[in-house]
Amino acid sequence: MSLPLRKSELAARYFPELASHQACNRLRRWIVRCAELHDRLRETGYRPEQRILTPRQVGLIARYLGEP
Repeated sequence: MSLPLRKSELAARYFPELASHQACNRLRRWIVRCAELHDRLRETGYRPEQRILTPRQVGLIARYLGEP
């Protein structure tokens, strides 16, 4: 079973070359641009301002965006 993950940690895995706030902003844009992912995340209670992602949310992001 996976544990919750800070959004900044996940963003850093996808964009290790960026500063933390830049990586978070880019991850947010990728999520919004993938309408199906965005809809599925909202079904889980996802809010763009949340800082901690549930294991289910992390799994959905990896499924739609690929593994970091």
